[in-house]
Amino acid sequence: FGSQVTATPVRYLDVDTSSLSSGQHNATEVQFRVSKAAISNAGSVEDGITLYQHDGDEYVPLQTDRLPGKDTDSEYAYSASIGNLNDLAIGAGQPDLQLSSATVREGTVPDTLAAGNSTTVTIDVTIENGGSIAGSDTISVEDPDGVTLANPTATVNASETKTVEVKVDLTGPGNRDLTVNVAGETQTVPIDIDQPTTPSDPGDPEDPEDPEDPE
Repeated sequence: FGSQVTATPVRYLDVDTSSLSSGQHNATEVQFRVSKAAISNAGSVEDGITLYQHDGDEYVPLQTDRLPGKDTDSEYAYSASIGNLNDLAIGAGQPDLQLSSATVREGTVPDTLAAGNSTTVTIDVTIENGGSIAGSDTISVEDPDGVTLANPTATVNASETKTVEVKVDLTGPGNRDLTVNVAGETQTVPIDIDQPTTPSDPGDPEDPEDPEDPE
């Protein structure tokens, strides 16, 4: 299909037009069915099916509609508006999730934290879906040792951008570079928390002299 199409080819159509008149070659609508198994195997959904036509340079999507009244037990039915019957292909839409940004929410990281104490910080993770169907993926947050601190699942609709709030529990002070991973893309989130300053011991004050007893 090419890099500009977020769909997996399900079938390339070779329409036999030998029995059609010249006028019938220029159809305005075509109806077709796609097996439910083929859609599932392509990692798509029933509403993600689109008919494509090659324009000489690339495959372009055609207006494709569901025909639920013509479904069978094993197939979904569709119709598409076309100009002719040449170079047609059925594509199953795919999500295209991308990690846009990962930042610590202001005000959720304390300046200092005593050893052994814990705090919860919030990381705002923004995900874009440039695909043609909704997609879900795990947001993995790991510490510098590779330990998973959080792994919620996010779902983003087609052609939308979503910011997900991820809460992470941290213990003790220190400078940490957390790694956020979404759909194979990573970003580093630095978090710096200082040790509280311990006041120096001024020592025991000298006992004041007892005042003289009045006579």
